[in-house]
Amino acid sequence: MKILRLLVFILIAGSVPALGQKPVAPKEWTPWAPNLNKWAEFMIITSFRGGNKTPEQLAKKDLKSVKIDCQIFGRLSKDLPYELRGIETVRILYTEYGKFETDENFKVDYLELFYSPDGQYINPVKISRPAAEFDVAEASRPISEIEMTTLNPGKYYMLTGIAPTTKFTLKGRPYFVGAHWRRKGKTVEVRIDDYRPTPQPSPNP
Repeated sequence: MKILRLLVFILIAGSVPALGQKPVAPKEWTPWAPNLNKWAEFMIITSFRGGNKTPEQLAKKDLKSVKIDCQIFGRLSKDLPYELRGIETVRILYTEYGKFETDENFKVDYLELFYSPDGQYINPVKISRPAAEFDVAEASRPISEIEMTTLNPGKYYMLTGIAPTTKFTLKGRPYFVGAHWRRKGKTVEVRIDDYRPTPQPSPNP
């Protein structure tokens, strides 16, 4: 009886530390999962290329010739779901929208950054894409102005440790969008969802 009690005690004692441990990092990509608790939040601000058009002006144009500029930015929370604890790298995928141009003049469809345990903001990127019928229908919505503040580390940050900021205003029609994520090792990929409610063909199949 004493031996049985001892075995039970050993099992309980061994299981307690495991409760506070981080989940084991998967060696292969996990299936895509919806971002249910909104630890990654994104906003898209759209505007018609060449200036915002009225529904009457758009009705006279061939839809294939109409372009939409998408300003995409977001925020990562410090409150991660249990399955993502221990991540170090976050790769933001813009594949539903297309490619954007980096400061080095490269065309890419993802942004990779080190995850901050304090949470962090994701600076805006601009991607132009063909307009859809949904965009034309939304042309009657009023234009919004949203003031943004971005961090610009660069060489100044390397020399002083202080990241300068830039304030500017974005004009367009804002949309909050969801995201899906998957994990492999200490990296998580976050795929930004399309702002349009109906399925649309991806610009990069």
